[in-house]
Amino acid sequence: MKIYLPIKITNFKLYNEVLPQLSEYYLNGGMENPIISFINTEKINYECIPLIMGILDIIYNVNEEPVFLEFVYRPHLLYCLDHTLFFHYAKTELGYVEYDKELIGGFSDYIEKEYREAHIMHVYYPVQNFFSYSEDEQDEIRAQTYEEMRYHIVPLDYGTVLSDIKKLWIDEMENCRTLLAELITNARLYSMSLCYALLHSNMHKTMLSICDVGNGFRHSLEKRRGSKSYSVECVEKFKTLKDGYTKKYGMYKLEDFFDIMEVLYYSELQNRVNLAYLKKLVVNTGGVLRIQTGATQVVFTTNRCKGCDKKITDCVGCLLKGMSQDLKYSSIKCFESKLKGVRIEIEFGR
Repeated sequence: MKIYLPIKITNFKLYNEVLPQLSEYYLNGGMENPIISFINTEKINYECIPLIMGILDIIYNVNEEPVFLEFVYRPHLLYCLDHTLFFHYAKTELGYVEYDKELIGGFSDYIEKEYREAHIMHVYYPVQNFFSYSEDEQDEIRAQTYEEMRYHIVPLDYGTVLSDIKKLWIDEMENCRTLLAELITNARLYSMSLCYALLHSNMHKTMLSICDVGNGFRHSLEKRRGSKSYSVECVEKFKTLKDGYTKKYGMYKLEDFFDIMEVLYYSELQNRVNLAYLKKLVVNTGGVLRIQTGATQVVFTTNRCKGCDKKITDCVGCLLKGMSQDLKYSSIKCFESKLKGVRIEIEFGR
C-alpha cells in the first residue's frame, strides 16, 4: 500500500485527505506498514512537520518496523525536511523511517539562504509515571516541570527565534515563551507519549505547532474528575451542560468536541497559567488557536473571540452556532478519521 501526499502539504489536507486513506487501509486489514510517498509533493508548511512525526510514530508502533518514505529529488522540500531535523529525529534518533539517503545533500547556497537555522523541530520525552503520584505530588511535579520549561529549556531551544525583534514584537516574545512552556509541559505530563514541537516565524506570522499521540484529553479528565482540583459539583455542572446540548444537537461526532471544552472548563477553574488562560491570551493578541483531539478540531479566532469575557460554559453554545458543513470555515471541524493524542496550533498574525 502506498499513500501519496499532496502537492502542497498542509495540516488540513493531512487531516482531511491523508488520514482517511490510512484509516481505510488498516480497517480493511492492512498488516504491513504503508509506503508514504512524497513524489508528488513540492512544498510542505513548517507547522505540518510535528503532525507528520506523530503519524509516523503511530504507524511505526503498529509493527515496530520503519516506514519507507519515497522521494524524488526536489531540493527545496528535501532541504526543508533535513534542515528542520525531521530526518535526524525520524531516522537517526527514533528509527521511525527509512529513505534513500543519496537524495539528501548537495543543496545550493541560494536554497540554504531561504531557511533560518533556528527553525527546527524539537522532541520532548514524557515524565514517567506521573499519574502514579498523589494529586499534591502531581501539582508539585507540574510546577517544577513548567518552571524548567519556561526559564531553561524554552529559552535554550527557541531563544534565537524569540529574540528576533525584526520578526516578533516584544510582548509577543513573552507570549510565545509562556505558550511553549505551558503546551510542552502539558504534553510531557499528561500524554505519556513523545511530544513534537516547532516554532517558526516570517514577515506574515508566527506559528507554534505541538503534537503528541498519547492518551488524549479524555484520559486526563477521567483521572481528575472528583478530585480536589475538579470537584464532583463542577463535574456535574459540565455534565448537565453537555447533556442539554446533546439533546439539542445530538452526539454524532461531538464527543471529542466536549472533551476539548471540558478540558478548557477544568483549566478555567485552576488558579494558574493553563489552556484557558492561553485561549484568552492568543485571541486578544491577534491570533488563532486550534485544538484537536480524536477527529475534532475547535478553532478560536481573534475575529470571533477578542474581548469576550464569557465563561467556557458559554463558549460551548457560541461554537456550536458557528459550526458549518464547510470544514475550512467551521469553528468546529469534525473530520472523517480519528487520531490519537492532542494537536495544538497557535498562529500570531503580523
